[in-house]
Amino acid sequence: MAPGPARAKVGRASAGRPWVLRCRSRKVVPLHPQHALLVQSAATAPRCHGSPRAAITWLVLLASACAALLTTATAWGDGLQCGRNIVSHGDSLMAVKNACGTPDFTDRRIEVRTERRHVAGPCFKERGQLRCGRTEEHSVEITIDEWVYDFGPRRFVESLTFEQGKLVRVVSGAYGKKEAPEG
Repeated sequence: MAPGPARAKVGRASAGRPWVLRCRSRKVVPLHPQHALLVQSAATAPRCHGSPRAAITWLVLLASACAALLTTATAWGDGLQCGRNIVSHGDSLMAVKNACGTPDFTDRRIEVRTERRHVAGPCFKERGQLRCGRTEEHSVEITIDEWVYDFGPRRFVESLTFEQGKLVRVVSGAYGKKEAPEG
């Protein structure tokens, strides 16, 4: 049978506190004499707050929950609300333009990236290890578009990055400077 939660003991203490509640964790809680009569027996004694191990477990669970919420917020951060429309990771240039309108600034550049891939082939021994196949490298040109939206002084400037025409990143900057349209 597993031990139950720690029980408190009621007793007299010196130093001006006639009745105190003592737990195994050595926590002393003042107790009014009127209530002390109700908890004189061990069966009706109030339970202590729990062991330090239980407190650590709760702290770990709380930290995990906070980390999960932060991760969710970060993952959700790759989207942008434009009026009543929401654009998110994977949307095309045209879908973003239809949802948010013409950007305030655009930039297009070509980046050359090296991709490596494993190709099946004959096996051979290299430095005492058996290797099958080989690794091939080839260069790929990636079109990168950067769009900036300034929604005015009450919202952040949003910088959107597209690779090969698909939205891959949304970064918020400082508050906007553009005057908000009247009306």
